[in-house]
Amino acid sequence: MPSVQIGRRRIEYDVRESRRASRQRIEVTPAGVEVIVPEGTPDAEIDRFLTSRRRWLFDRTAEMDDAVARLKARTPTGFHSGAKVLYRGRFLKLRVEAAHVSEPTLDYATGFTVRVPAHLDDDRRTEAVRRLIEAWMDRRLLEDAWTVVRRRGGPHSLEPKDVW
Repeated sequence: MPSVQIGRRRIEYDVRESRRASRQRIEVTPAGVEVIVPEGTPDAEIDRFLTSRRRWLFDRTAEMDDAVARLKARTPTGFHSGAKVLYRGRFLKLRVEAAHVSEPTLDYATGFTVRVPAHLDDDRRTEAVRRLIEAWMDRRLLEDAWTVVRRRGGPHSLEPKDVW
């Protein structure tokens, strides 16, 4: 992966050539830095562009790093009450309740509510909640995959046998 050195900071980036791009531009996201250039742009021209935008690139990546760090600090993750679980691009609140049930159960509405047997210690409770949420998400993913496959295959008279 190419990178640019700005002071003590090394910033890695991806280059993406685009037919639709009429000029060079830089996108800074939590996933990284991408330089979008018109097809056929020489590497030397990309280097000159990055050199001319060094200060901007340094400032934007520092701002993005700070924003991501603030979000992570405000977003308790894990599998305990009060944690946030990422589902379909949104962080949803998790509530864990000790209850008189024999097996853990999960309810989903605007967040997750998991009821676990009251006799479980903290480690076993956390593991049970994790397994339950992951299995639930795996089922949703499979349902979503089937929906997409059927929607895309239907107009072409394709009948899928399975989705992996």
